[in-house]
Amino acid sequence: MYERILVPLDGSPVAEAVLPLVRSLAEAAGASVTLLHVIESVPPDRDLLAQLEARAAAYLRPWESRLAAAGIAAQVHVAAGRVAAQVLQVAQEGKHDLIALGTGGERALGGFYFGSTAWQVLHRAAVPVLLVRPPAAHPGPEGGPRIRRVLVPLDGSTTAEAVLPFAERLAAAFHADLYLVRVVSTVPVVFADPGVGPYLAGFQEDLMQEAQGYLDGVVQRLGARPFKVSSVVLAGPVAAQIVDFARRLEDSLVAMTTHGRTGMAGLVLGSVAAQVVQHSGDPVLLVRPGPGPR
Repeated sequence: MYERILVPLDGSPVAEAVLPLVRSLAEAAGASVTLLHVIESVPPDRDLLAQLEARAAAYLRPWESRLAAAGIAAQVHVAAGRVAAQVLQVAQEGKHDLIALGTGGERALGGFYFGSTAWQVLHRAAVPVLLVRPPAAHPGPEGGPRIRRVLVPLDGSTTAEAVLPFAERLAAAFHADLYLVRVVSTVPVVFADPGVGPYLAGFQEDLMQEAQGYLDGVVQRLGARPFKVSSVVLAGPVAAQIVDFARRLEDSLVAMTTHGRTGMAGLVLGSVAAQVVQHSGDPVLLVRPGPGPR
């Protein structure tokens, strides 16, 4: 797992914002990196296409050199066609086990729009997708960020727990702490009878205790690990609590499945997962439930 990382780049600083973290992960995991550019508007003239391919390769080469200078095996790949389809095809044919995307890319050489290409890749990728939002100042891949904590939101379902092996590998690679998080959603209800208040408070406490018991069981199942494993129960709006907790911890990465159990604590792509990606300043690893990691 995390042996071959595919990084689609469109020429924008937003897309390139993923490179510092990719470098850190590649160094920590001993992974190779493929830098991909997709020519979306394919001209019918072969000579013009060859010029565009040469231009794209020339754009990717400096990034390849910087990664190689850090001891990372890197290569460039230029494809032509629909961006998301080409990303998925290259990932499959190259046996990549991670796709790393900068979210919200500006249309430059290709364009990775958050809500279009990124979500198409998320919905169809057979491997985890790492999404990184750009910082205020855009750095190069030198001196990549340090991940000290990996947060795993769980909702009690085996579907949501499918992310655990991937999160554990990240924690091991970065020597980071692993935090298992469950959010108990609160629903404000106004009752005329003041006697209902204590009952609701007791019900909320029961839910918190149940959530903690569940997380304790997951920690016990994980057993001894070469990194610290902690569990945290939060209360409130699910996505907001996850984002806020990650922000308070700093140097965090959130790892979660794209689909979980529906309902009050459900992690459903388009709701909780989408909100976390859109509002979190931290990297987010999204994993579609399915076969376990290689």
